[in-house]
Amino acid sequence: MLFFLLYCGLFINVVVFHYTNYTNEILIMAFTKPRVTISFSDEQYNVLKQVSLLSGSPISKIISNLVELSLPMLQNQIKTLQRVQNEQQQHKQRITQIFESSTLNGVATSGKGGRK
Repeated sequence: MLFFLLYCGLFINVVVFHYTNYTNEILIMAFTKPRVTISFSDEQYNVLKQVSLLSGSPISKIISNLVELSLPMLQNQIKTLQRVQNEQQQHKQRITQIFESSTLNGVATSGKGGRK
């Protein structure tokens, strides 16, 4: 049997009870890995389903393996996006400094030097 606990709006697989009649053992497993909901196009789902049927692996395991294989690329993407974000912030700061210094020097407010 699989029991679910609804806690703070998240479904968390708390405990799986597995009872074996032959040994009278109760195995308790806690599932605490984060979970997400994914929507697929019909084509994506059909491909995943076929791979699942042919390989004998659940679709979730196939997707987990694909993500695992993609981690190095995703980690590089994170670094690149962080660099871009930092450069954009530095660029905004430089523009703000230029604007503020030109305003203090009277260039932006004097009306001189503009088009006629």
